[in-house]
Amino acid sequence: MRSTRKVLVVFGTRPEAIKLAPLIAELRARRELFDVHVCSTGQHRDLLTEPLEAFGLVPDSDLAVMREDQSLASLLGRIVEQLGQVFAAQRPDLCIVQGDTSSAFGGALAAFYAQTPIAHVEAGLRSSDRSSPFPEEEHRILIDSMARWCFAPTEEARNNLLRENIESERIWLTGNTGIDALRWLERRSMDRSAELDAYLEELDVPADDRIIIATVHRREHPDAELEDIAGALTDLARTQGVSVIAPIHPNPRVRAVLDRALQGSTVRRVPVLDPIRFCGLLRRAAVVVTDSGGVQEEATSLGVPSIIVRRRSDRPESVYAGLSRVVGCERSAIVHAAFRLLDTPRERLPCDVFGDGRACGRIADVLGLE
Repeated sequence: MRSTRKVLVVFGTRPEAIKLAPLIAELRARRELFDVHVCSTGQHRDLLTEPLEAFGLVPDSDLAVMREDQSLASLLGRIVEQLGQVFAAQRPDLCIVQGDTSSAFGGALAAFYAQTPIAHVEAGLRSSDRSSPFPEEEHRILIDSMARWCFAPTEEARNNLLRENIESERIWLTGNTGIDALRWLERRSMDRSAELDAYLEELDVPADDRIIIATVHRREHPDAELEDIAGALTDLARTQGVSVIAPIHPNPRVRAVLDRALQGSTVRRVPVLDPIRFCGLLRRAAVVVTDSGGVQEEATSLGVPSIIVRRRSDRPESVYAGLSRVVGCERSAIVHAAFRLLDTPRERLPCDVFGDGRACGRIADVLGLE
């Protein structure tokens, strides 16, 4: 009889926790195959509490690496050093990381140093621009080069890996675990629809207004681009029958620029929302304005059109499907794209280009057979 494999799952940011939570649950449900140890680096300590609570996930260890005004180099150094101690104590048979953050790269690097096989969830995403997203584009290239298992969410991602000469036997097409999480969140948000009604009433959003959700957080945006995006949101919020809701990311520089640029506007600025409430709000949105790949995936899967305020998208599948448009950060381009979407209402149909909600089972199947 085969022995149980010890799995170390590493994450440190809100998106990682959301996208790994259903996979952790799937692996733990197969307890005869997997013994799972969950390690949070604490990279985004303030943003992790709500997703962990939403999914009922309690890390087995927490490195608490977050510091005020930390540099990327010092953050990565602390993650790798402290994870080295976790690997020495736990001696896992494999390590799972997700995405492209410093926690994901640090987890993969620490696993490589410990000679532990790496499973990369959401492998193969590429913008083909190493300055955008920065430093994430380089992180994911390096993680994929080290990984024993590259779990590609889409055919496009799989092809990216093959073009980089990643051996086909290291690549599995699974769908995105974020869609597994989204379907779970969607069911919970439906159960809490009355709570969302009350929240919108608190924000003084008229019941018949069309809602635009805006999320902006990327460090590569210079101040001028953030100001242009804020200007576009201000223009849209002035439109009769439109309410703009902007959860503001706590990144100090991004928050300071947006707070200053949105001062006096009618944009409803709110703290980052818990995942269930955000999903409910997204389901009611007419349009999404975002620089987040995860939000782009979620909006597309719910059938909500999105405007991507970046130079290019590393999730081109929704652009091909006609549910996303990459417009850059110019104020007039954002406003024009939003009005086009608002003025041409369409039937809202969920789109499965990023997955069918069964990625976690496929990943667990592969890891269980190896």
